[in-house]
Amino acid sequence: MHTRAAGTQQIELRKYNSDLQLIWSKLLGNQFENKLLHLFEDRNGNILVSAVSNGYGQEDYSLSLHKTWFPFFTLLDASANVLWETFQSEYTDAGVSAAGGSV
Repeated sequence: MHTRAAGTQQIELRKYNSDLQLIWSKLLGNQFENKLLHLFEDRNGNILVSAVSNGYGQEDYSLSLHKTWFPFFTLLDASANVLWETFQSEYTDAGVSAAGGSV
């Protein structure tokens, strides 16, 4: 697993096989500044991402008068499909979305 901050300040996850061939690449976060905190992989290959964003859940960053970091978590399956995401921001106490809709 390889991670890096892409030019858009999003978090980019990449998975390679043993021959260093790219299997998949996934961008997480939004158009604002995002920081990866923790990355966990379980025995089934599911990946839990713990991160913070200074604008997650906001459509207009100019609405925020100060830079505040809000946590968000994303669970991906072994193929990088989003199973669920949760976030907190100034404008929502918490939000959870799942692949099939809201939870």
